[in-house]
Amino acid sequence: MSDTPVPRRRITDRAQLARLWSFVRPYRVRLAAALGLLLASFAIELAGPALIRAAIDGPLAAAARGTPLEPLVAELAALAGGYLACILVGAALGFTFARTAARIGRSVVRDLRIALWRKLVRIDARWHDQNPSGRVVTRMTTDLENLDELVSSGGLHAVFDLLKLVGIVAVLAFVQPAVFVLGLIAVPTAAAVSLVFRGAARRAYGDVRTRVADQAAFTAEFVGGIRTVRAYGREALIDARYDELNARTRGAWVRTVRAFAAFFASVDFVLRSAQAAILLVGGRAVALGEATAGALVQSWLYFGKLQEPIRELGERWHVLQSALSSAERILAILDEPDGPGDPATGAPPASTGAAAGDLQFDGVAFGYTPDRPVLRGVDLAVRAGETVAVVGPTGAGKSTLLALLSRLHDVDRGVIRLGGVPITAMPIAVLRRKVAVVQQEPLLFDGSVLDNVRLFDESIDRDAVARTIAAIGAESLLAARGGLDAPVGERGQLLSRGERQLVAFARALLADPDVLVLDEATASVDSATEGRLQAALAKLRAGRTCLVVAHRLATVRDADRIVVLVEGRVVEEGRHAELVQRGGVYARMHDAATALV
Repeated sequence: MSDTPVPRRRITDRAQLARLWSFVRPYRVRLAAALGLLLASFAIELAGPALIRAAIDGPLAAAARGTPLEPLVAELAALAGGYLACILVGAALGFTFARTAARIGRSVVRDLRIALWRKLVRIDARWHDQNPSGRVVTRMTTDLENLDELVSSGGLHAVFDLLKLVGIVAVLAFVQPAVFVLGLIAVPTAAAVSLVFRGAARRAYGDVRTRVADQAAFTAEFVGGIRTVRAYGREALIDARYDELNARTRGAWVRTVRAFAAFFASVDFVLRSAQAAILLVGGRAVALGEATAGALVQSWLYFGKLQEPIRELGERWHVLQSALSSAERILAILDEPDGPGDPATGAPPASTGAAAGDLQFDGVAFGYTPDRPVLRGVDLAVRAGETVAVVGPTGAGKSTLLALLSRLHDVDRGVIRLGGVPITAMPIAVLRRKVAVVQQEPLLFDGSVLDNVRLFDESIDRDAVARTIAAIGAESLLAARGGLDAPVGERGQLLSRGERQLVAFARALLADPDVLVLDEATASVDSATEGRLQAALAKLRAGRTCLVVAHRLATVRDADRIVVLVEGRVVEEGRHAELVQRGGVYARMHDAATALV
């Protein structure tokens, strides 16, 4: 598996934030309330150093001049009480903000998760072909959690920290103008350091997200294929590959840590150098009588508070870069085109008088990429109730033909009609009730046999499921596993391959479709099970159109008609005996298969 991510369109930071705002907008009133709580907290925070200055320049200075202590102690107690009240009110505001911000964050992430999930369910099937499941899981988990942190705390705090910087510098102008000038120098210098840091942080975080996603995809793929790995004794090779991916992930994180370490060290140096200058400039002003000792302490404390928002902005930048990397990936998915959808008009297609199971492919052409056509103008008519087998070499386009019938993809050219109506004119739900598919490797979900036959639709009667299983002759086989309530395990691993195929076949028959599609549906069952399945098919396909794809020619001998597909074109049609006598492609395939027996 390649660890190179699928190329995607680059989305600018501004565009990402604008798109994210569309998810935050419904909660803007709560967001404004949360920002108001932060501003109130900031006002309380500014009051603390002002109370300390009042104590120094008031009772403490008076005590130094010989004023009686008793009234001074009462004044100090009042100031200390006010300071304690500021701490308590600040804590209460902080608690309320944390709760409000957390609710906003979880609500926004819930909405994003729903939007992303609905996109993944409806996205064009080509996208899923190109993206491993582990990478998709990372989008739904880690990337969404990163956005939660941005919305619930990082974004609001970043705005607050910027306001805090401006507010503190402005207050310094009134407290001690000389220190205010130092603030005007120090803050832009620290901001310049942040700009230098920005590019390195963005690159580092993009690399981290890529490496984490690749590692998750590799893990998901090989956990699912662990039996194959062990069967061929490849544990050591897989270990080495995982170690390599793990080392790349670690290296990406180390580069991120280095970038932040350089940022914090640089900011600390700038601000501490400014504080040394404050000690000199402010102390000189006090010595000359141009400022009070309380004013120096107050300005020192305020300037010290500049360190917190600047450092916090660095941390917020950490959150922002991680979130923007995640947002870019999520928004890229949301921008992907959907797969085939319902027709523009909601009106049902008009009746044409054709039988419900009539199926027609007229000049159908399709390619997964524009430069590699798979089907090159297929013309094929299947009468209602007819069983038609499609055979041909690997890569001829057989399974693709069936995928187009279910509208997993739409044709590039031509038209497919069912019951005389173009399938693109039918609502997707209607089409897929009319067409049921049994694939070569059916997917079973973790649950019971009952769950998988009715696909978790509890409105379907349990007895109806039991009758369907009995109709295909699978009752005795599945009874040994525990009947309808037998667990199938993840991907059906608790059942044999043949049993999984029978469950999938029962699922298709329960839908009572007009067209039954079998894509190598008997390739994974033993001879006894295949015989039971073929016997059930003989009874069940009466009145139902059946389209069969198979490599094993023995399974299609009794088809009403056999269609031979080569390089995306129909080259032969007829019954088994006719095609063998004709001496063409099918005859050669038959001879080759016979020689192997």
